[in-house]
Amino acid sequence: SGLATSISGLPESSIDPSIFRIIVNLNPDADIKKVEKIIDAELENIKTNLSEEELKIAKAKEEASFVYQRDGAHDEAMQIGYFEAISADWTKYANWITEVNSVNIDDVKRVAKTYFKPSNKTVRTIETSMIETNMALRITEVDQITMAHRITARTMGNREVDKISNW
Repeated sequence: SGLATSISGLPESSIDPSIFRIIVNLNPDADIKKVEKIIDAELENIKTNLSEEELKIAKAKEEASFVYQRDGAHDEAMQIGYFEAISADWTKYANWITEVNSVNIDDVKRVAKTYFKPSNKTVRTIETSMIETNMALRITEVDQITMAHRITARTMGNREVDKISNW
């Protein structure tokens, strides 16, 4: 429809109750209210019209993502730690794909009806000018940190540290 350059949805994983984010990068001339209505309609559609094919695709994407995140011992250890952090049971890591594949359409619809409702929705808009301002603030913070490193190095009389921190 030309309204957005990208859209993604992701849960914030936590052992505590958390949020599901939907992130949309709009084209400059897009009407944000129109995009919001489209997203709301899609969330409503999940509650009633989810197909087996859509669920199959979602499961396949989750499985692929899970497998790609286990590329090597370090990544596998990170995943085990992640499961321990979000569920207090690292062994869920070994059964994750089985659990994902056990989800059925009724499960998805039930969860969507429970959580994807207007009273749970928050919309946050970040305009380009806000991003540019924040970037300028971050650059200023980096400059201040760099200056602090230089001052500390000079105070300590360590010329080598001063050279290194002058990035």
